[in-house]
Amino acid sequence: MAEKQPLIITAAITGGDYVSKYLTPYVPSTVEEVVEETVRVRRAGASVVHLHAKDPET
Repeated sequence: MAEKQPLIITAAITGGDYVSKYLTPYVPSTVEEVVEETVRVRRAGASVVHLHAKDPET
């Protein structure tokens, strides 16, 4: 049987620089939304959260 390799899951929760609430209502933008989504993906198995800090007004 093959040896199991470690797996690291990274969740890019805020998308790229161009992704905003105007394009999709599902991207977190406020501090509270980012924290909530970070907790959610961690519970789902993510080891790393990658995000772009953004102004929630833009």
